Amino acid sequence: MRRLREQARVTRIVFPAIFDDMNPYLESILQQPNVESSKNVEIWTAIAENRLTEALKRIAEDPTAKKTSFWPFGKRKAACPTADPVLKAAWMILSNKPVNDLELPPTNLKTAGDDFPEWIRMCWVLRDNGHFEGKMDTLLQKTLNWLEQLAEEVHQRSNGYPMRSTTGEVWFTGAIIRNWSTPVADLFDRRQRGEDKAKTLHLKCKVTSSIMSHYPNILGPDMIEAAAAFEAIGDTDTSRRYFDAILADFEPMMKLLQGHPDEPVNEEDILSMGALLAAYKGLNRLNHTENFEAEENFIETMTVGKLL
Repeated sequence: MRRLREQARVTRIVFPAIFDDMNPYLESILQQPNVESSKNVEIWTAIAENRLTEALKRIAEDPTAKKTSFWPFGKRKAACPTADPVLKAAWMILSNKPVNDLELPPTNLKTAGDDFPEWIRMCWVLRDNGHFEGKMDTLLQKTLNWLEQLAEEVHQRSNGYPMRSTTGEVWFTGAIIRNWSTPVADLFDRRQRGEDKAKTLHLKCKVTSSIMSHYPNILGPDMIEAAAAFEAIGDTDTSRRYFDAILADFEPMMKLLQGHPDEPVNEEDILSMGALLAAYKGLNRLNHTENFEAEENFIETMTVGKLL
């Protein structure tokens, strides 16, 4: 498992100068770590730059492309040339097929580690292209539906991890899905779809809690991010539930740190306590109270100059 986690931290690859004039955020989406690097970078770049004929040609050159046999009865109706589920969706959109007819890739953790990042890259380049505005809301709704299915699959197959064992496939694919939930939330944010952004971050937390509940430095910030999204749309009850859950899980850790004041704190402690501090402040803000003064003072003193 440690080896898998290290794989996810490998150095970012640098693509050629084709990215020079590209949206910086889109460039960051395409230039992911090697273990998640896009096999379709030329296609996505062509779409982003509105070179749609070239993009369609490259989709037809995909290794899974169907070979067209001789058709003796006149011109054959054009069919999607690829079996790749993400490229098939891209081909349909570029060919002006109804977005409602798009088929999502399978909810299969064996393939989702490749398909989900590519699907999100596709969404971003279509958004950045600017000529597919009328299709984006439906496309993103389908994306959210798929994320919900994937999050549930990770949750079910995590087998109560870490109290019980799970497979490397579930952990690693779950980590990829979690990471790529962030650009999904960003897409909803940029379209001012706050409820869908909050739901996306809730699903991200579902994945994190399924495979990384023993990493409070990761789970805590994810929960704070989701709580803030729900607060932003006025769903303060859900925000409170997130804050209360952080208190229940993280206060024992704070008490442990209080009991060992001479021991050094590490980055994981700082991130975890930062989430707890944000939860204290969030509850005071929502409840119009001034509680937790001693707790806040302890965390602020412990993490002085170290919190973002």
